[in-house]
Amino acid sequence: MNEEMFYKRQINLKEVGQIGQQKLKNSRVLIIGAGGLGHPSAIYLAAAGIGTLGILDFDVVEVSNLNRQIAFEEKDLGLKKALVLSERIEKQNPFIKIHPLCERIDSQNIESILKEYDIVLDCTDNLKTKFLIHDFCWHLEKDLIQASIYQYEGQIQSFYYSKNKSNGCLRCLWPEVPPNNVVKNCKEAGLIGSIAGILGTIQASETTKMILGLGEKLENRTKIINLLDLE
Repeated sequence: MNEEMFYKRQINLKEVGQIGQQKLKNSRVLIIGAGGLGHPSAIYLAAAGIGTLGILDFDVVEVSNLNRQIAFEEKDLGLKKALVLSERIEKQNPFIKIHPLCERIDSQNIESILKEYDIVLDCTDNLKTKFLIHDFCWHLEKDLIQASIYQYEGQIQSFYYSKNKSNGCLRCLWPEVPPNNVVKNCKEAGLIGSIAGILGTIQASETTKMILGLGEKLENRTKIINLLDLE
């Protein structure tokens, strides 16, 4: 399989070309969470040609994951999510490097993990972890794209911390981490699988824009999308 032909449709875009494709190849992106958001993010970024892609998740595949975590099959039940998703992506694109990380991220290991990457995608589903990721991306000046989903809606923000740390962060709005029970998680509240797919795909798109310098930045604002009325 020819690498240039693999990316040809993308290279044909005048805003991308060979130079843009090389920028993607030189990029190192970490996806934290191999769930409903992490799947479309990982699959589309791998297809785009991100040169080094890390996938971090400590969890294993369960039956309830299969309706929205689209790379998993019944035969994967009980296996580590990061490993299964990485293997799926390696079959999709042999021209990139995939690093599965089967561990729970915490204050002890997050700095050493984040230092290896340029851009971080927060695809997690709990506030404590989101604040931890956000705090360390700010501290280490790592670009961050965060997304969250709740039933029929989702929200997304981008933070260009490698270029400017003074444009605000989560703690500018919420100095203290909200308690875990302030909002229900997907397990408790329910979710349509395609909602996660749409938000995860937007995360992949914003990552590509961030690397290539395309379009309008989703910065200093939160994009909230309600999929019931498309507002």
